[in-house]
Amino acid sequence: MSKANNILPSTRDKSSIESILTAVCRIWDIEPKNLLGRTRRQPVAFARQLAMALSYRMTNRSSVQVADIFGRNHATVLYAMKVVDEASNDPQVADYINQVIRASTETK
Repeated sequence: MSKANNILPSTRDKSSIESILTAVCRIWDIEPKNLLGRTRRQPVAFARQLAMALSYRMTNRSSVQVADIFGRNHATVLYAMKVVDEASNDPQVADYINQVIRASTETK
């Protein structure tokens, strides 16, 4: 079992994608337009992947719906889940992920 499965919420609640985006932007200090944009530069690309992964895991949206919001396809959302899963093995990244989860659920 990967570490991300211990970090990422396993049940979907009523978190909104907007609250997840707000939390990611605040914690990564990224403008929302950059998060939803096309850049592949780090840390924006990882922050976007995290936002997509959490949007899928924490809302009742399908991967296709999440992909539409981010202007991508559903395979990109599934890939984002894999990237976040692998990155969560780093304790510092895991801490950032937990901060985003807490912040996005506090804003409900």
